[in-house]
Amino acid sequence: MTERRERRRNPGHAVLVVNSLNGASMGRIGNLSVGGLMLISSESLVESGIYQVQFQLAGPNIGTQTIELGFQCLWSVPASTPNTFWSGCQTIDLSPDAASKLRTWVDS
Repeated sequence: MTERRERRRNPGHAVLVVNSLNGASMGRIGNLSVGGLMLISSESLVESGIYQVQFQLAGPNIGTQTIELGFQCLWSVPASTPNTFWSGCQTIDLSPDAASKLRTWVDS
């Protein structure tokens, strides 16, 4: 049995993820932790690919914050919905300030 080590949170609404390098929409967050995220998208991500992204989180303890992070895609599989993919991504670059805000959001 695989045990999750970090708390994660489902956003409860669409949190859109944007490629920081070209401004293209990449999809939306399925769940999120400081250590990574699941991206729901219309295109498969490249496994082992490195991405720099940003998204906005809102919550009573953090207000509205733009979070920027780098992640590596660990896996990408077709979802049961046509033209939809789930991708598991591991955070590889996150500022201490952004990590603190993200941790506060996940724990709220």
